Amino acid sequence: EERSLCESNTKWCISYATRTIPLSDDSPKRGYIPFTFYCIDINGLPTQTPGENAELGADGLGNCYHDDGITPVNRQVSGDYAYCGGEGIICNNTFLGGFTSGNYDPRYRPWYIATKQNQVPNWSEPYEFYTHNIGITFSRPIYSIDEEGKTIFTGVLASDYSLDGIASFLTNNYDGSDTIVTIVEEAEPNYVIASSTGIAGVRKVLIEDNSKPCTEENDRDRCMGVRIPISDMNGNNLEELISTAYS
Repeated sequence: EERSLCESNTKWCISYATRTIPLSDDSPKRGYIPFTFYCIDINGLPTQTPGENAELGADGLGNCYHDDGITPVNRQVSGDYAYCGGEGIICNNTFLGGFTSGNYDPRYRPWYIATKQNQVPNWSEPYEFYTHNIGITFSRPIYSIDEEGKTIFTGVLASDYSLDGIASFLTNNYDGSDTIVTIVEEAEPNYVIASSTGIAGVRKVLIEDNSKPCTEENDRDRCMGVRIPISDMNGNNLEELISTAYS
């Protein structure tokens, strides 16, 4: 009975090696795992119907466009690529409202790595999302049972919580005030989470040259985020004062 109980509590994980290759224009392609960004309606469901797009920060509803802001999204897949379900189920709305995508492998993300290693539900520390803003993630492991009765680690179920709302709250409530509120991580180097000064908690820069900002014209995969410690707050005199006072 003890052996059976021990085996039932044992988690088995598939092992794989993580390797990094140099990033350059002539680097060989190693595959593309699409992470799609969707237009959504007021219920949070993907949509490309004109007049239903609930864009964050916009007043009212609008239309769904591609990144150029001009071309309407009309993602109706047909033919061989329309397959999207088990048991041969065919559909044409898999990418409905999907306006862009990026190369994204969740197995390399910190929340996935930590959950696979620890095998328990957990909250992450604040970190840079794939979209280059700051947030936290709740994760829990997912398992399946194989033919031998072994519990196999299959993946991670995760829910992201963006911290952008905190920044907006501070900016809106302390705009024009002599009071400045800044939230930083307790652990060194004390990265900025949000501030009523409006400073972003992360700078978007090019991977090949961190001194150059990443713009909308740049390929998403050529960009990275550089988090800002409170010691680097120097956008204006008030920010410099906060940095000096904290140190």
